[in-house]
Amino acid sequence: MKVKLLVVGLGGNKAVGERCGVSQAAVSNWIAADAIPAEHHLVLWEMALAAKVEWTPPGAEGLRDMLRTPSATAVAA
Repeated sequence: MKVKLLVVGLGGNKAVGERCGVSQAAVSNWIAADAIPAEHHLVLWEMALAAKVEWTPPGAEGLRDMLRTPSATAVAA
């Protein structure tokens, strides 16, 4: 997903910047570079999950799949 689409889905430059502790201009730079610094991936992933935006940080695909798969050890109620 393009960074621009992610940022829009998460509420825009201001909302993303505030949650990540950076300026709106910094978020604009991410959009221009189409890249998000790794130190902000977790916060953005939390935002994406809350907003039901389909985005997973690079390298976390396996974790995403594990979170979506019901545990084999889960006990049926």
